[in-house]
Amino acid sequence: MISQETIARVKERANLIEIIGESVSLRRQGSNYVGLCPFHSEKSPSFMIRGGGEGYHCFGCGAGGNVISYVMQTRGLSFPEAVEDLASRFGVEVVYEQGGKQGIRTPGESELIYKINHLAQNFFLEELRKGPDLLNKYLAERNLDEKCREAFGVGFAPERGGLFEYLKSRKIDEEAMIKAGLMQRNQQGRLIDRFRGRVVFPIFLDGKRIAGFGGRILPGLYDPDREKRSPKYLNSPETEVYKKSKTLFGLPQASKSIRESGTVYLVEGYVDVIGLWRVGVENTVATCGTAATEDHIKKISHLAKRLVVLFDGDAAGRAAAAKMYPVTINSGLDVYAVFLDPEDDPDTFAAKMGQKTSQVLAEMKKIPLFDVYLDSLIDLYSGDGPLGAAAKGKIGAEVQKHLSKISNLIEKAALVDAAAMKLKVRAEELGALVGKGEQSRDRLEGSAILGEESSGSTESHKMPVVRLPKTDQELLRAAIADQALVEASIRSAVVCSQAHGLTIRFLAGLAAILGEEKPDSEKKVMLKAFLQSLGEDWVELWKVSFKLRQDTRSSPQKAYRQCLNDYEKSQLKSRVSVIDGEMAAGSDDNEKVKLAQEKLVLSRRLKELEANSR
Repeated sequence: MISQETIARVKERANLIEIIGESVSLRRQGSNYVGLCPFHSEKSPSFMIRGGGEGYHCFGCGAGGNVISYVMQTRGLSFPEAVEDLASRFGVEVVYEQGGKQGIRTPGESELIYKINHLAQNFFLEELRKGPDLLNKYLAERNLDEKCREAFGVGFAPERGGLFEYLKSRKIDEEAMIKAGLMQRNQQGRLIDRFRGRVVFPIFLDGKRIAGFGGRILPGLYDPDREKRSPKYLNSPETEVYKKSKTLFGLPQASKSIRESGTVYLVEGYVDVIGLWRVGVENTVATCGTAATEDHIKKISHLAKRLVVLFDGDAAGRAAAAKMYPVTINSGLDVYAVFLDPEDDPDTFAAKMGQKTSQVLAEMKKIPLFDVYLDSLIDLYSGDGPLGAAAKGKIGAEVQKHLSKISNLIEKAALVDAAAMKLKVRAEELGALVGKGEQSRDRLEGSAILGEESSGSTESHKMPVVRLPKTDQELLRAAIADQALVEASIRSAVVCSQAHGLTIRFLAGLAAILGEEKPDSEKKVMLKAFLQSLGEDWVELWKVSFKLRQDTRSSPQKAYRQCLNDYEKSQLKSRVSVIDGEMAAGSDDNEKVKLAQEKLVLSRRLKELEANSR
């Protein structure tokens, strides 16, 4: 669990204006900054950053929060991930306390790698401008025009190398080049460029930082035998800042379109992402040379409601899509697959369809990913003959492994019905099989988690629940009663900006424990220690909150919505108070008019929230 002091230092040092300014054109208006909202489409600016970057608010869509919530919303990060990311960027030492990771993490090595990658990018861009005719031919064939190259930072690594000398001339240490993944030692122990003779695609984390690179061998540069021996695509190795299992190519370029549409298209190649972006399908990302992981899906779920897997329609493409299903379970996403004709990949498809691509994709058949997974099992067990009773039993056993993990009962029931219909078996029998799997697992509920009474912790950072604001207490009770609300809370900008720091830390810690890939017995121990570290009344809070599950009169979802309502009212009232102070301080007439207009909008919203509270 990240310490409260670390969170406070991150909020103090992180420059919200700088971060938002990387993707939004801002202009100063009095003491504030305004621009087009990054969270929805608009023609006139309604998005405002207050003062020196204390927070942001959009009067059009209602988005608002602080620097941490902005990074969460735009990059698909959890609360702890956003804090760690900002700490790394702005040189804040991260201190962890009991209940999660232990120790201290310093940002030094990460910042050095970002610096080296930035220098390497400058080199690759310069080499692209003076590249051979063969390079220009390839760029034209793949429709990588100047607009695409600029948006995605496409560069070129010459066959002769040269990056080593370039970095050396800028006082970069050889070991640092290796740690950044840009160099490797040959058999003689001499450093050589990792990327040579390749079109290079930088993998951006945001509008400024590059985590690593992907390189596509330039066709025709080498003789056929050497080209055949060389990997078609080459990626940076894993580094302090580049984790392939968590990184999505094209996410910074896609994030605005994803938030507006609520949909993400997932493809397999970098050129596929750029090709679709070029024709207007900007909400497209790709994994970085790996299969999709739970971390990838979790990142997407922070930004979107729907995921559409856009793969080739051949056997390999369908098999890849089927393998993805298990990692999407409990993601909160509706996940579909769209398969292209076998002769097409997303890039060639986009080239054929041009500006009609978005419309054509919207009209294509979207197959639920669960159906793709189920079809793969049927093909596996049926062979060339009919699906017999034994084969159905084996498929049922495979399905049970995954469906028993689904926490949402309605979603689980719908998938059981779908599977039963396809297998031509009774839903009641398949449901009973899935139910047995569920009962065999120890569930994270009530006293089963807590075990015996605990004596509490003497840690200095603990704080009684009753000292938290009333709204925080209501939020915690709702989230414990309905654990789907835990993740929703730490993804909520208004919660992260208004709730007490300990409330956020508790929810983030709880989400981390629930998300651990460990046996439930181990999770029980972790959760018990976590609650004890906060104090005995937190243990009591857990027990009391769990009883709400059995109370049909209670509605955690309704209580949660009321908490969001109350937080937003508090946020708006605070801003109105600031406006009153600025107007009383004697701003010029133009500024007073703008402040009065802002106050009017806020007052209207406050009335709406008050009405909803009745």
